[in-house]
Amino acid sequence: MTSASGNILFLILIAVALFAVLSYAVSSSMRNTKENPQAEQSVIAAAQNTQSGVMLETAISRLRVSHGCTPTQIDFNDHQGTSKMTDGTWYNYFNPNRPANGSCKLFTPSGAGAIPPAD
Repeated sequence: MTSASGNILFLILIAVALFAVLSYAVSSSMRNTKENPQAEQSVIAAAQNTQSGVMLETAISRLRVSHGCTPTQIDFNDHQGTSKMTDGTWYNYFNPNRPANGSCKLFTPSGAGAIPPAD
């Protein structure tokens, strides 16, 4: 029975040490955020861009697997039918090879239902 209580004490000490390390890491990250909020905003923006790309990649995979769309059939029109280029001008992504039933549209509920990226 004495060896079992020794094991429990050892586990408790490990738990306390891990909690101390976690507390230090959280307080350190909070301190860095207050010192340099611009860096934290950059990290958040990068994460949002990465997440947006991954969501679009998943939606395209859904079109290819669930709807049987080929890469030449996928229609990238957004929910309003047009998209804005980086210079601010508008252009249309209409794909003449898309099926008439709309099953290969990336941004419509009948297709993949993806949300267009924010401007």
